[in-house]
Amino acid sequence: MLKADFTIFFRAESKKIIASYKRLIAIRRGVSNDNAPHNAPSTRMRKGKDHWLVDTGETKKSGFNSIVRPKRLLIFASGERHSARRSKHPRHGTISKPGPTYRQLFRWHGHGSNKKRYSDVFGKLPSGSQFPQRFVNEAARQIRPQIARQLTKRIKVTF
Repeated sequence: MLKADFTIFFRAESKKIIASYKRLIAIRRGVSNDNAPHNAPSTRMRKGKDHWLVDTGETKKSGFNSIVRPKRLLIFASGERHSARRSKHPRHGTISKPGPTYRQLFRWHGHGSNKKRYSDVFGKLPSGSQFPQRFVNEAARQIRPQIARQLTKRIKVTF
C-alpha cells in the first residue's frame, strides 16, 4: 500500500496561494484574471468614490486562513470581523456598528454591481498557477521509492 503525507508541501503551498490571492486584491483582479467590478452606482453616490475592497493592510493580515492536513489543503476567508466600525448615515450622522466578517466582505465584493459576476478571489486556483504541476512532482517524489520497494519485493528474477 502506498502512503503519502503532503503536510509540509501543503503548508508551503498555502503560503504561495494566499500570497497570490493578496496580490489579486491589490491589483483588483479575479482568479481568472478578469477585472473586479465597480461598486454599485448607489454605493458610489453614498460614499462619493468607487473603491473595491480597499486594501488597508488589514485584509492581507487577517482576511485569509488555511487548514493543512496530510491529504487536504483548505484556503478560505477568515471568520474574523473587519475593524470597520464607523459608518455615516445620511439622517443620523456617524454611527458605530460591528464590522462585517471577511467572509461577508469577500462574498459582497464577489457579486459586483448590476449582477455582473466576476471570478472572485476564491473558488479556484489563480490563472497561471503552477500548483498542479508542483503537486504532481511532490506526489511522484514521495511515491516513486515506495513503488520501487514494492516491485523488488514481488519480482523474482531467475537465470
